[in-house]
Amino acid sequence: MQHKYWAIKFSIIINYCVFAILLNSVGTVILQVQNSFGVTESAASVLEAYKDLSIALVSFLVAAFVARAGYKRTMLFGLGFIGLVCLAMPQMPTFWMNKLMFAATGASFALIKVSVFATIGLISDGRKEHVSMMNFLEAFLCLLCCPATLYSAVLLMTLSQVH
Repeated sequence: MQHKYWAIKFSIIINYCVFAILLNSVGTVILQVQNSFGVTESAASVLEAYKDLSIALVSFLVAAFVARAGYKRTMLFGLGFIGLVCLAMPQMPTFWMNKLMFAATGASFALIKVSVFATIGLISDGRKEHVSMMNFLEAFLCLLCCPATLYSAVLLMTLSQVH
């Protein structure tokens, strides 16, 4: 029964990957925003709050409605919404667009996370499989922090050589 629902499990992992990459890029983007738009450190650090507060707010407000809307539909909406914002990002290269990007990332992640956790509960054959899938997803989320950390280090070295 290990291969049961493999397509759903794979799509859950891919959804989590997309948002892990976007959420873990905020530190690098803060540095880039400072250099590209001449924003102060304290003003740029607001991006972290846009991400975190939108996650908390959307998780709290929509959790009850996700089951009614459907988990698949909610995941598709979250992916579509963040896709549109990502497409708009290069068209409007401004600091406020970066704020919008992280607010949209947080809101979409909240939709995905609520849907993913509920879906895992539905497709798991028992407690052991449920715990295993949850641990795998969270470990995967942590693992995807490594490339963002390495990119930040390279970016810092490059910037220190420029100045």
